[in-house]
Amino acid sequence: FAKDATMLAVQSLGAIPIPLYQDAVAEEMVFALADAGVAMAVVEDQEQVDKLLEIRDRLPALQAIVYDDPRGMRHYQHDGVYDMAEILGAGRIHHDDRKPLSRWLDSQRRYARREAEHLRPALVYSPRSKRLHAWGR
Repeated sequence: FAKDATMLAVQSLGAIPIPLYQDAVAEEMVFALADAGVAMAVVEDQEQVDKLLEIRDRLPALQAIVYDDPRGMRHYQHDGVYDMAEILGAGRIHHDDRKPLSRWLDSQRRYARREAEHLRPALVYSPRSKRLHAWGR
């Protein structure tokens, strides 16, 4: 469920998710991520963070790596690597400080903008075929 929710959240922001197989090696990830100009990667755990850190120098657009599972991440001190829980916590503080009516109006404006732009289909990279496939349409 969390992965599906992440995909929907990414699309609701107007971005295009690029899901990759968890067992893909770092080298297989370079083409898909570089070609798509990925600016943010949302990953599950330390293993996925390590893969991205290994190829980060070949991903010029990558600005942030966000991980969900903090196990093994306590001593990581890399720029641009963030804990999802900390981001969500900061969002809750911001959310609680805003007035309900303005939140509702903002959400309606964002929804209208997204509908006008028509969400683009997501592309999924298959390391076996080395092709991008349309997903979500």
